[in-house]
Amino acid sequence: MYFHIRNMQAGHMESYTEVYNLSSKYLYKIIYDIVGDYHTTEDMLQETFLKIYNNIGSLQSPEALPTETGVPGRPCR
Repeated sequence: MYFHIRNMQAGHMESYTEVYNLSSKYLYKIIYDIVGDYHTTEDMLQETFLKIYNNIGSLQSPEALPTETGVPGRPCR
């Protein structure tokens, strides 16, 4: 995942697709568990990826981002 994030920072658009494919289901579940509404979850997920797109250049430590395990910096096992 960190490889794709670094590629996103370098402007490689295909990495945005990879990050979305790798993380959207995980993020959807988290958002839905919090808000409990399909339409709100869809809107919030879209807003999340727009913020990622618009702010990826300012991210300094992608390894600090939570992974699917919920633990920053640790790969899934």
